Amino acid sequence: MRFLALSASVLFLAGALADPGSAHAEGTAHDATPAPAATTPAPAATTPAPGANAAPVGSSAAPPASNPALDTRAKCVSEHEQTQIERKKEALIEARAAALSCSQPECPGLLRADCVQWFAEVDREVPSVVISVRAGANDVSAASVRIDGRPYPRALDGQLLELDPGQHLVEVLSAEQPALSREVVLAAGEKARLLVFEMASSQSLATSAPAAQTAPHPTHRPVQTVTWVLSGTAVAAVAAGSVFGALSLSKRNDLERTPAAGGCSPYCSDNQVAPVHHLSLTADVFFGLATLSAVGAAVSYALRPDVPLATTSQLQWDFGLAKGSASVGVRGSL
Repeated sequence: MRFLALSASVLFLAGALADPGSAHAEGTAHDATPAPAATTPAPAATTPAPGANAAPVGSSAAPPASNPALDTRAKCVSEHEQTQIERKKEALIEARAAALSCSQPECPGLLRADCVQWFAEVDREVPSVVISVRAGANDVSAASVRIDGRPYPRALDGQLLELDPGQHLVEVLSAEQPALSREVVLAAGEKARLLVFEMASSQSLATSAPAAQTAPHPTHRPVQTVTWVLSGTAVAAVAAGSVFGALSLSKRNDLERTPAAGGCSPYCSDNQVAPVHHLSLTADVFFGLATLSAVGAAVSYALRPDVPLATTSQLQWDFGLAKGSASVGVRGSL
């Protein structure tokens, strides 16, 4: 019996090795439940056009993925070139920003070395200014500042304002006072240049406003002392010249008489004629002095200044009494 059971097992194993598919199917035929037949037909395959590389059915073409390393390298190369372009145009602010961008560690070593050097050079060349607005002894921070038409909100905080080299128009605007403006020319490397704008203080505005509204004081043009002196000198010189001229004529008439009448004509000596010449010369000097004095008096009279009417004449009478005497005086100014 054991021999028969062993022979049956050997025969069953040989059959399973000879047809494994049938044995497996036979073994699972009783356990497996048959699947239902498919009712939905499969979609028809699309025939690709001749010469076209058709993608597999049911798959969509995806865009190629970008390479971050290549994008970073391209940006570094662009900023490297931009630094040189802006520096040649003397746009140092933009050139420094581009040099800083290509100085980052992710840029290639050769480009980064250039950008680091250029950044240091451009930073030394960028000029800067400090703007201060004052009203008397006080600093003004409420005004607004524009440079080349561009507003700078924090320009009056005492900080450095960096600008490109060249000419710039700086404007200070205030709601209460007229605008102030100045043109400045900055050189490369000029640092912390102080620009001071002076505004009228509130106190001076308050004192000048009522003065401008008051009516003007009446004035007149008094004759100055120098005019009186020159006029008097001219009159005195004319009188003196007239006296010496009359004496010269009288002496001359005496000399022109005949010797019988007490004269010397026509044989007068030099000693006799010399006094006539001296008197005539003296008269001419006095007449010349009178002419100059009269011209000076006329000029001073024409150019006399306007003086407020209240202060044109300030004369005070002084009376003095003493034992056995009295005095009266006048003091003041004309």
